[in-house]
Amino acid sequence: MVSHEDYYSQKMYEATCQNNILAVNKILENNNVNVNYIQPDFKISSLHVACIESNFDIIHLLIENNANLLITDDHDKTPIDMLKEKLHEYHKTYPKCKYIFDKTYFKTCEDQNKVLNFLNDFMYKKPTVIKVDMSIIYCSTDKNYCYPGIEVSPSHKYKTLWNSYGSCEWQIRSTSVGAAVDTIISKTVDEDVIFESNEDRIGNNDFKESKKKIKFGEQLFIYPNNRYIATLQPGYAYIMRVRYVNLSYKNIKTKWSDWSESIMYPKQTFVKWLRSYGLENFIGWLGKLNIYELKDLQLLSRQSLESGLRKSGMDFRERRLLWQAVQSTIKKINKPNNLLINNGESVANYSTCIIKKESDAGPYTQLYIFLKDIGLEHYHDDIEIFVDTLEILIEAYSNQDELIEDIKEVIPEMKPAHRRLLWKGIEKFKFK
Repeated sequence: MVSHEDYYSQKMYEATCQNNILAVNKILENNNVNVNYIQPDFKISSLHVACIESNFDIIHLLIENNANLLITDDHDKTPIDMLKEKLHEYHKTYPKCKYIFDKTYFKTCEDQNKVLNFLNDFMYKKPTVIKVDMSIIYCSTDKNYCYPGIEVSPSHKYKTLWNSYGSCEWQIRSTSVGAAVDTIISKTVDEDVIFESNEDRIGNNDFKESKKKIKFGEQLFIYPNNRYIATLQPGYAYIMRVRYVNLSYKNIKTKWSDWSESIMYPKQTFVKWLRSYGLENFIGWLGKLNIYELKDLQLLSRQSLESGLRKSGMDFRERRLLWQAVQSTIKKINKPNNLLINNGESVANYSTCIIKKESDAGPYTQLYIFLKDIGLEHYHDDIEIFVDTLEILIEAYSNQDELIEDIKEVIPEMKPAHRRLLWKGIEKFKFK
């Protein structure tokens, strides 16, 4: 007596022979079918037939339902072996076969050759690592807890099909000579993968909550499934590579990708320092500038820092904040005693003509009086957006280009003549 599974598996085989994609799809959806069913008379599978018939729709459908691409017939031939054998003469005589074969047979060979190329690319083509970046992982139950992770993204010519057929096998190692290799299986193919250290995960309350036994009425907390533990040590550079594998059939795997570009894993203290200023999301871009800890920032000139960060998405306020924060760590923020105003008084003396402190003096601050002296007081409110005080305006800009670039960003309506007038006023203030 034929079992329910064998009956519908035979029906699937027959529908494949008839190139009936709708029937194949319906059988696979509604019945318990053995997708690797071998027809007892001809000793071949539905996948063999679909490849000979060059029916890409059915081939894709069988792959999506986890068909074994290395399944063999009674002659121990896989679909790829069978196609190579059938196309031997075609490959041997090409392109002369265009004129030797009749049109129908040549068209059949062409279609079968496309199937062969597809199977070879799908199974053996190397994937690529298209993205390696530093990501900040936050704890939803503790806003003060965050830490870095390495975010990577794989790609393949048939990534969408692999998403339903297999998983990613990652290897990650430091660039140090003789470093050990971590092997990690990520079950998702279409999502970015984030590698985090075990110590950081253990300290994450989200992970602790996901491991708790829930009580009746409580909501289950699920830890993100695209995060994986890797051996990561601060101050070391790491490289990664990936291949696609089918966990049901161990021999089905692509070649390894090339090793990715290296990325330095930053020190946790540096991430916390950036977090204190709300700048932790720029850790990846700072890494591209070879900045992995605070002392790397302290060695940079302001011009180097500004030019490096202009394309990072960091706006002028955040760049100024970062620069001032760095300067505060190396104790270089000193009030200038030798800067002179128009009448020759020092900044310290100049402040005595202000009745109130600048923080509560209303519009009549040092900055407002300075702008009024050069006839630009109507820009006061706009300029105060990116410089709080006159002192910052004088200290922050060492050349005209820096000032004009920020002015264009913040006050695009300011006329060119007014921009030049503002710079001349700053120069006169500094060096008179």
